[in-house]
Order: sequence, then C-alpha cells, then structure tokens
Amino acid sequence: MSVDRAEMGKIRDYVKRMGITFPNLHDATSETATIYQVTGVPMTFIIDARGRALGVAVGLRPWMSDDSQKLVQQLIAETKAK
Repeated sequence: MSVDRAEMGKIRDYVKRMGITFPNLHDATSETATIYQVTGVPMTFIIDARGRALGVAVGLRPWMSDDSQKLVQQLIAETKAK
C-alpha cells in the first residue's frame, strides 16, 4: 500500500516497473497507516483474512529469498490450520 500523496499514475508505473503482482492500494490520507501504527517506510505487514497482522517488518527485507518465502508459507499454513 502506498501511503504517500503520489499520483496513482506514478504508483501504477512503479508497481509495473518492479513487477509487483499482488494487489497494491493507495492511502493518500494515511488513514490505514494510522490504524496499523506505521512507524517507518517501508513497513511490511502480513495480514490474515480477518485483517489481523500476523507479522510486521520495518525496513527493507529480501522478500524473494528462500527464508522469507518459507516464513510467509509458514504463516499461511498456520492461519489455515486455525
């Protein structure tokens, strides 16, 4: 989610350029950032189907690394098991 005041065209260009395939939203008023108590950018939340944050990371992370992918898959499996 983009929480800046950038125009949607710039955000769409960035998403396309970076090859991002997951949904990307824009929060120009930072309402969502306030709700989730964002303290830095980038800040990543892994959110379950109920809207609960299962994991939070502040700063850049190697999300395409094997370890990161395993973590995400583990969180998904744990959520499905509940």
